[in-house]
Amino acid sequence: KNELGEPDASGRRSPKSVSGSEFTLDVDMVIAAIGQAPESFLLADELKVAERGNRIAVEDHNTLVTTLAGVFAGGDAVTGPATAIKAIAAGKRAAISIDHYLRGEDLPKVEPLKEVEVEKLPPRIIEKTRTMVRSREQILSVDSRLAGFDEVASGLREDQAVQEAQRCLHCNLGAYLDQEQCIRCGACVEVCPLEIPSRGEDGKVGIDIFECQACGTCAAECPVQAVKTCFYPPGHTVYAVEKALKGSGITNPFVVGVFSQYGNFSRSHLDSLSQNFPGVVSVTVFGLERVSVSDLLRLFELGADGVLFVEAPADKRPFPETRPLVDRRSAAVKEILDLLGFGGSRLILYTMPEEGLVEGSWLAETIESIKSLGPNPLRKQALAA
Repeated sequence: KNELGEPDASGRRSPKSVSGSEFTLDVDMVIAAIGQAPESFLLADELKVAERGNRIAVEDHNTLVTTLAGVFAGGDAVTGPATAIKAIAAGKRAAISIDHYLRGEDLPKVEPLKEVEVEKLPPRIIEKTRTMVRSREQILSVDSRLAGFDEVASGLREDQAVQEAQRCLHCNLGAYLDQEQCIRCGACVEVCPLEIPSRGEDGKVGIDIFECQACGTCAAECPVQAVKTCFYPPGHTVYAVEKALKGSGITNPFVVGVFSQYGNFSRSHLDSLSQNFPGVVSVTVFGLERVSVSDLLRLFELGADGVLFVEAPADKRPFPETRPLVDRRSAAVKEILDLLGFGGSRLILYTMPEEGLVEGSWLAETIESIKSLGPNPLRKQALAA
């Protein structure tokens, strides 16, 4: 048990433990509500640092100097609960001030922080990008709260959290162009669903990294890999399959499943697929538009008997205008496989159901049809390599 102690110098009364009142209670959950105010009176009493309410007072919010020379303060202890970004900014300002102080120099004259207006995306980009509805946490009604001790705000389910993360358009992480490699063929200009790459009067192509939303379409289409994306390097899909193959230990006939991350599925769906169809090696990509013709052909070179190229449902794709390009790449791979005598039907383009990865009965039939084509003649070479 606790009771309020005597008031301190500032008039505050803190709870004090009552000796001999301890007891043990079996519970399923403990929620500690301890408040978010610092024990700043320790600094005030011992170091004579001035307070402002229950916070540490600073004389200058730009240098973060307190009333005691050599002591600087920032973050929640000064402002109260705020964002991590503001705390980091305060730490940087304090570090600069401390550096000047230790050098015996005058504190820097820091310009007051100014709100900077963020440049807005052009309407043409917003119009061509599918809006994804924000996920909401589950909140119990008042009647449900009064009826028991269930969690009031349950947060997001796994699938909701994944979908919420996918709302990010990867601003400033988009495609960049290596001008020395670029052959000015204009492929990136032609395939971009948002019409971001542009060609100058001299034929030189440029990509505005602010406007680019990192869909990866141009990088997969560039014939000389002059276009790259910051977080999805060339060959990433093939690398992911190679890694998954090594982890699975598969040496028998296998099928590669390339799934768009934008589908409505969770980790449990992938685990269930792996358990029910152990011969399927699964990888996920942020949209099939990132996967090039050479990526798909390389999967067959690794020894795959078949490749499932699985697109997200139409209402889940952030860049719906890329679907014709995905169809065209699939058709090109099928044609090449036919010319090589492999059989173009080894590549299957499929659209996910509204929930989950694939229909189990469809997958079972598809695997049987792939087996009927015989083994991939390149598997022995792939295993030997």
